[in-house]
This record gives sequence, C-alpha cells and structure tokens, in this order.
Amino acid sequence: MAYIKSALEIALEKTEGIKGDKTALRIASAKEEGKKLASAFFSDPTIDLQKKFASYPKEEQPFVGKGLNKSFSPTWFFPGMIGISLVSMPS
Repeated sequence: MAYIKSALEIALEKTEGIKGDKTALRIASAKEEGKKLASAFFSDPTIDLQKKFASYPKEEQPFVGKGLNKSFSPTWFFPGMIGISLVSMPS
C-alpha cells in the first residue's frame, strides 16, 4: 500500500529551500505601520499626522508613506486629485 502524505508534509517539502528576505519583511512592516497610522488618524483626526510620520526612521518613511497613501487614496477622492500623492515620497 502506498504512503499518503499529509498536506503539511507536502507544503514543507515544497518550501524547503525558500529563505525569507529581511528587506522585504521590513518594507511590508513599514507599509503596515503606515496603514495603522492612517487608521489612528481616521479614529482621531486631531492627532498630529506629520509629527507621527516624522517619528519613523528616515529609511522607512517612504514605505510608511506608501501605506498611508494606500489607506487614504480610496477614502479621499476629489475631482482633479488624479496623480496627486498625499504624502510626498522620494522617487
């Protein structure tokens, strides 16, 4: 009789050689922080968004800004805003 593998065994075999990318993880984490910052702003619009944004390390700010933009863009749309970034990010 043939041995039947569980889904976990198959998944572990397929992902055996995959290594995590620390840079990609930091970028994803910074984007998530931006989304959390936007959520905090939606909950309490009196918070100082610029001050909180500036508190992040300089190398993470572009990615935090992308998370902010992703949260704000679907929420705030006015005619003529196409192509305007809510948080200025370096290219």
